[in-house]
Amino acid sequence: MKNIWTIAMWATLAFAQAPAARFEVASVKQIPGVHPPPDDVEMNLLRPVIRNGRFTMKNAPLSLLIQAAYNVKDFQVQGAPAWVNADRYDVIAKADGDATSAEMRPMLQALLAERFKLKLRRESKEFPVYDLVAAKGGFKIQSAKEGSCITLDPASPPTPSRPANICGGLRRTMVTAAPDRTDRVDAFSIAMPKLIEVISSDVRRTVVDKTGFTEKFDLHLEFAPGDSTGAPDAAPSIFTALQQQLGLRLESSKQAVEVLVIEHVEKASEN
Repeated sequence: MKNIWTIAMWATLAFAQAPAARFEVASVKQIPGVHPPPDDVEMNLLRPVIRNGRFTMKNAPLSLLIQAAYNVKDFQVQGAPAWVNADRYDVIAKADGDATSAEMRPMLQALLAERFKLKLRRESKEFPVYDLVAAKGGFKIQSAKEGSCITLDPASPPTPSRPANICGGLRRTMVTAAPDRTDRVDAFSIAMPKLIEVISSDVRRTVVDKTGFTEKFDLHLEFAPGDSTGAPDAAPSIFTALQQQLGLRLESSKQAVEVLVIEHVEKASEN
């Protein structure tokens, strides 16, 4: 019997730098109990919800809050004590007015500094990366079709229970049939950086766009995530799926990548 979860994911915006920005009100509550680090399925579920100037992230470890605040991957946050990945928190905050997601990132940074006494320093380290290039035979990417998606006011996105084909957004469906899992990603009128986000999350490396592809496109991609067992009838790996379905290839390389080193952090202060 197949179990299907559908997760609506919306385009991530680049957040403006505004050090003085603060949430008008904010609640940070620790969830009692011992919690294991989130697995891949939970990682996809633990995403901030931003709507009408309100930021909500529930049952999240501080490590994910840092990643959300600074738009980095897990390997880019270093020097964290074990509790940063184990303790869970509910964070609910409201900005003054109808702040956009772009305006909330520095607010979240300020909140973490205030409640967790978080201090970071930036360093540049060389890491293995992947270059995304055209595969032999060229692109198989489908240009965005007129009418394939709808434009929505970002202040009023649909809820995950009512996913829609939103221009610039993603819909990811995880289908499990023990012992394997297939992930299906559908996207609508997106640009290449959005696909890069999906790929880098799954291969757990920085992915550098060297395709030169600048058009908007629709996307349907099916692959087995890294934690699948690789049964004979399983879906292809993301590496194979990119070549077969999109005409793209990942090539190993090295590059200097910015990392955030935790210099000081404390468990959250009371509200």
